[in-house]
Amino acid sequence: MPHAHTVKLNNADFSRDPAVVAAVNSDPLIAGEAQPTQTMAAIVRADERLGREFGRIRVPLLVLHGTADKATKPEGSRLFHESAGSTDKALKIYDGYDHDLLNDAGKEKVMKDILDWLNARQ
Repeated sequence: MPHAHTVKLNNADFSRDPAVVAAVNSDPLIAGEAQPTQTMAAIVRADERLGREFGRIRVPLLVLHGTADKATKPEGSRLFHESAGSTDKALKIYDGYDHDLLNDAGKEKVMKDILDWLNARQ
């Protein structure tokens, strides 16, 4: 059986909080986790399809992204926000934040912004 090719992500790319990175690195359920390249290819194909259908999204939409995100690019979130068909949409870009906004240093601001957005729609 041929060896499957995999892609391993660097957990330090997801949060600036050393305690979060250490917890993820020591979690036995995800220690050494790697994604098969076939999975990554499927994600790319799904992303391409989603991009073609952004305009069909009509629900209220809150898009959040950190400028220091090394896993995905903020430009993708900007494109999503601009292209979505919703008339009730907001984009928040967090300067210096990494990918996992709810587990990054300064997560309290992100949580407050999410709660404020949700509470304004009750």
